[in-house]
Amino acid sequence: MRYSEDLTYNRVFLLLAVLWLAAALPRLGTRYSWDWDSSQFDRAVEKFDVRLHQPQPPGYPLWVLAMKGLTPLLGNPNSAQVLLSLLFTAVGLLFFTSLARELLGSEGGLAATALLAFSPLVFLYAIVPLATSVDLFSSCAVAWFAARIWSGEPHWIVPACLAAAITAGFRESGVTLVLPLLAAALVRGLWLSRTRSYAWKAFVAGVAAGLAARLCWLVPAARLNGGLGNWHDMANAQMLGTFRQTSALFGAPVVVHGKMLVEVLIYFAIALSVLIPLSLASRSGSGNPPAWWSPSFLGLWLTPNLIVVFLLHCGKPGYILLSLPPLILAAVRRRNVGRLALLGAAVGILVSCFPYERLGKSRPSTMGYLLLRSSPRFAYILEAGQRRMRSVLDAIPGSPSERLMISSVHRPEAPNIRTVTFDFRDLRWTDDPQVQLDANVRTVVVLCDRLQPSPVLLERFPNLRRVSDEASYSLWVAPVPVQPSR
Repeated sequence: MRYSEDLTYNRVFLLLAVLWLAAALPRLGTRYSWDWDSSQFDRAVEKFDVRLHQPQPPGYPLWVLAMKGLTPLLGNPNSAQVLLSLLFTAVGLLFFTSLARELLGSEGGLAATALLAFSPLVFLYAIVPLATSVDLFSSCAVAWFAARIWSGEPHWIVPACLAAAITAGFRESGVTLVLPLLAAALVRGLWLSRTRSYAWKAFVAGVAAGLAARLCWLVPAARLNGGLGNWHDMANAQMLGTFRQTSALFGAPVVVHGKMLVEVLIYFAIALSVLIPLSLASRSGSGNPPAWWSPSFLGLWLTPNLIVVFLLHCGKPGYILLSLPPLILAAVRRRNVGRLALLGAAVGILVSCFPYERLGKSRPSTMGYLLLRSSPRFAYILEAGQRRMRSVLDAIPGSPSERLMISSVHRPEAPNIRTVTFDFRDLRWTDDPQVQLDANVRTVVVLCDRLQPSPVLLERFPNLRRVSDEASYSLWVAPVPVQPSR
């Protein structure tokens, strides 16, 4: 009987995996940018120049290199980014499954993996063209290696250091925040190892291998961007600049910092909504956890990212991805989750599919928009909306030289001035509402959020009329009178 139950249980979770892939794989046909940063990665495929924010510091050289290799195969840099996001998410979930099974058993491990996979933020960043998904991989992979070393297996030191160094070339910030956990595991592994001589040799070899791997991608990338000194100066300037925008500790207004805290709490609420059904779960016996599972391990895994997103900067929902694996393991531990995980996955799907755009206009400051940008639904909305935008723009009479496109959108998600100047580069774009019109301009097209254009634009072009109204933007058109010749 027990074998039959286990078989059914495994089949149900296999069905969940198929459902997850069925929803994710169509996103490989993505044509358009997801946000400002996504567009900068697209530009880097054509010209890698961090000084021009192609992409932004710290450069993500291995992510760009992988994009360069995949773009000719998939025909579009955004499709290449989605494939990379899916791969990093899938492999990260495999590492997480191994950890969860070791801690929770076979059934509990599958349940925890299902909850993580169907967390709206995890799925969102698995299907958008952006490097943020690497953070989930970093959290799960580095924690897996740290658990091995923590448990007294020094032969994993070299692979752990190599994995961390190489992953940093794809997205450095995430790996940096889990390095304290790996460092503590190395110290503990050296201290408790029964074969201390072998452990020290493995430690020296691991550090050397990690440094060598890091230099292999860092030196060539830095040489293309003014040298190592300039590379680090750009990275530091980018980091300090973001802190000064959002953190009261770095001079940002307290109101701005408080707004960021509210946003972080909203992101966590969306991401951890899959845990709601666990309130119905009964307590299980404590059992004997593996050697690595301890308050110190959990704290080192979780605390650095929480410090950053609550005290320094959290510009996107995806910045909390590093914290989700330890939080879900801690929530599932000592609970008879069982089939409640299926209910948790269903909650995740419902939260992901809810039409948040109906709660308000698409301004970044509204609650509806904050919920929407944390939802996988938004990825499909943006892609479909930009495809329709292409059709509407093509239907406007006149040649591209006779149209002036004005972007009046100031949010990071597409479409904005950075994304349209890449995805719709056959048209002339500006974000200056006072731009002087050339003599040959016959039509002005204004891209704005779902509200009406700014008062400046309405005063300048009183005959603007809306021709497209999407969940993420609206398009307005005004003819320009022909000036009589003198």
